[in-house]
Amino acid sequence: LTNIIGFSRLMLKGIDGPLNEQQERDLHIIYHNGQHLLGLINDLLDISQIEAGLMELEFREVDLSDLINSVMATASALVRGKEIELRQELQPELPPVQADATRLRQVLLRLLANAAKFTERGHITVRSWVDDDHVLVTVSDTGIGIPPEDLKRIFEQFEQGSLENGRRPEGAGLGLALSKEFIEMHGGQIWVESQVGIGSTFTFSLPLRRTISTGGTNEPQS
Repeated sequence: LTNIIGFSRLMLKGIDGPLNEQQERDLHIIYHNGQHLLGLINDLLDISQIEAGLMELEFREVDLSDLINSVMATASALVRGKEIELRQELQPELPPVQADATRLRQVLLRLLANAAKFTERGHITVRSWVDDDHVLVTVSDTGIGIPPEDLKRIFEQFEQGSLENGRRPEGAGLGLALSKEFIEMHGGQIWVESQVGIGSTFTFSLPLRRTISTGGTNEPQS
């Protein structure tokens, strides 16, 4: 996969010579599908590590405002070509959290990618604020919403919601399951509220004082 992705990228840059329009279209398909397959393999490896108790997170002090701003800049590409406004509403001076910034970034990007996938117009909003001893983060959209029968299983492995016409969306149904695992490994929780035709709001909490769970061990932290 590294070779497929790497060489197709070199060819798209024109390093091996000019391409005609059809060749360029075909290479884009190869490149993007290679990236999709690589992401799927990485998700499966993460799931395997978690189930074997081998997943370890690297906890450091994280400025949540900076992380959200960075993710929102990346997420702008997800809504390109759609009538969607990206919004963010962050409480001033959010306290730092002890977290694995890479995994937290993955969770936010997955939630934003899902919101963009199921929203054609309107807005996607990221909010964050402190509530007692937790920081809460929400990702809200004005998309198609999730049917009540799907809400109970949406965080399970290989499970997905459905589109308006009853079809299943692209993907393996691992993104939300992994997000749930990562948030719970931070000592937090994740949940969703949704209404069909109105939109969805995914919320996760991060404790300001947490108990880390990695590899089956708990270590109190402040």
